[in-house]
Amino acid sequence: MIKRKSPSLAIFATVITLAVPLYAGLNLVGSPIRLVEVLTLFFSGVAGGAGLMQAIARWRAGRGQN
Repeated sequence: MIKRKSPSLAIFATVITLAVPLYAGLNLVGSPIRLVEVLTLFFSGVAGGAGLMQAIARWRAGRGQN
């Protein structure tokens, strides 16, 4: 039987991925925002969300709850 690793590292990386654009977005409050900043924040959030969903799917598959 293959032992699956805990998803804690993937979840930690996802939290960092989501926290960085959120922090950057909070620093932009009150200043005019550029399209590049909007796209950067959007795609960083999408990448973080995808990583989180993948970690959850792996965790659920490991527990047999698919």
